[in-house]
Amino acid sequence: MDNEKEIESSLEYWLHAISLKAPDSAVIVVGTHLDQVGEKGRLKQPPPTLITKFSKLITLSINVSCTTGEGIDKLRDYLLILAMERKIKLPAKWIRFGNFLYDQSFNGASFIEMEKVRKLAHHPTLELNDDILFLAIQVLHNIGYLLYYPPSSNNESNIIILDPQWLVNILKAVVTVNEVPGINGG
Repeated sequence: MDNEKEIESSLEYWLHAISLKAPDSAVIVVGTHLDQVGEKGRLKQPPPTLITKFSKLITLSINVSCTTGEGIDKLRDYLLILAMERKIKLPAKWIRFGNFLYDQSFNGASFIEMEKVRKLAHHPTLELNDDILFLAIQVLHNIGYLLYYPPSSNNESNIIILDPQWLVNILKAVVTVNEVPGINGG
């Protein structure tokens, strides 16, 4: 869908649908491929007419790069602020659990096995039983904090992706022949 008119039409369709079905929603328009800036170094922005028309819905329009990660922290921070403003409540233990996992990613881990996660969940400051643990993981997955796809059989790996960008790089390496940063120490 490279045609700008098609993109604008699609965006307008979805904004209109959201305004009819969920008029109190907060819509964030996220442009990806920031690293592939448009002609003459100019970023493509949503048309001002759509921004004006749907100003009660669109709370943020942001450009990010799925390759370099630029803009992702700003988007994540905004989502947290929006959640607090909207009073979306998460149990404190779940937030601590998310922070434990986040610390693992800072220690160089891109993913973690479920058995290690279960051990972390029994930490004295968390004490999450398996039922609550899986609910917390599902919620953290849904808000984009981590990626978890439960195995459909006993033969599949049971891991949690701590760094979604790492998974994007792995998949990118599969479909391209170029070297991809973040894989094999690159």
